[in-house]
Amino acid sequence: MKNKKYWKNNGTKENPTYDFIYPRSWSEEKILEENKRNIEKIKNRKCEWVDHLEHMPKNIMIALINEMERGNILKSISNNNWPNNGSIVVSFRDKFHEENKKLSGIQWRELNDPHYCKEEIAEIFNKVEYLLIN
Repeated sequence: MKNKKYWKNNGTKENPTYDFIYPRSWSEEKILEENKRNIEKIKNRKCEWVDHLEHMPKNIMIALINEMERGNILKSISNNNWPNNGSIVVSFRDKFHEENKKLSGIQWRELNDPHYCKEEIAEIFNKVEYLLIN
């Protein structure tokens, strides 16, 4: 299991959706350990799924890293051109921490839509919307 990939592309090569799928046998502690490794991969840009975050604007990347450092687990990264051409949507397991809802340059909304998400953090950059959702 040491070299097993926990990120799986469930989209296409052109429009990937990388889902983080960990074994059901993992404890919460093991999931958080993997989350810490994912933070380092993002900061060091050291894997395929991280490449899709390189176009994310600064403020939303700050929120993304802050959420992970506070223990919120990434569920997926989608580059499927929704809601705009070039948009990237990152999904988290848990609700967002209060300090990330108030960061400069982003917009937080509570939606509680069972078909979409509970909350979203958005930043629009060059007419493209980037989203963090849970």
